Amino acid sequence: MPLSHQRKRLEVMSRDDYLCQKIKLTLLDFADVVRISNTKEHTPGVLLLFDCDTLSKKEMPSDAVSMGRAEDCRIKIPISFSELLGLTKPDDDSAALILSDKERCAILRGEQIRLTEVEYTLLSSLIKRSGAFASREELLFEVWNGERDSGVVNVYIHYLREKLECGGEKIIISSRKHGYAVDEKFLGRKD
Repeated sequence: MPLSHQRKRLEVMSRDDYLCQKIKLTLLDFADVVRISNTKEHTPGVLLLFDCDTLSKKEMPSDAVSMGRAEDCRIKIPISFSELLGLTKPDDDSAALILSDKERCAILRGEQIRLTEVEYTLLSSLIKRSGAFASREELLFEVWNGERDSGVVNVYIHYLREKLECGGEKIIISSRKHGYAVDEKFLGRKD
């Protein structure tokens, strides 16, 4: 599920049912994907993916993004998850930390970061607090169903930091008194 960012609309013009469905399912958590059948249906200002493999390039609007197997297409088919996700990123929200249920990963600056089930649940628990701190006890209850060893929280916070904070910026903030929180600047803009 995407957290704290506005959903983008994406239009796809293609005769390939499988390709359209794949794009729609891949971006289900991140964007509203609408298939259009002709350029008259295209909404100005909305990103349009134009399939050069199944349609004539003469039909392609000037503001469309070409996709296909040809060298001159901007998006190469088969399209990767990261490439599709990059198209949906809000322009002013590139540092937002997003979770994908489908891929069980975090996405930060367009990079997909694989997480274990426990890491994913822990990060999700922190993100849903919108920058507020979660105590170790709250996290033990939510993630580990009340396990008594608070050391496990520290260990998994350490694992998350190793995966998320490669660039040196502190994403997870800690406080002896209050617990842990995700820095608000990584939560994106509020809707």
